[in-house]
Amino acid sequence: ALIAAVDEYIPTPARAVDQPFLMPVEDVFSISGRGTVATGRIERGVIKVGEEMEIVGIRDTKKTVCTGV
Repeated sequence: ALIAAVDEYIPTPARAVDQPFLMPVEDVFSISGRGTVATGRIERGVIKVGEEMEIVGIRDTKKTVCTGV
């Protein structure tokens, strides 16, 4: 009941789903058996598991695949 009341009170933020995917990386973990995992909050766009994505930053751009959302 409390969660439903909070969900009703706090509006879902609008996200530009028609723009390219953008997720600033907030943290990176090294998980045994899985590899390196980056976490963050999706700012705009949409991505699905299995889709190719690019990690852009100070170093060279890396291509990878989304394994979870």
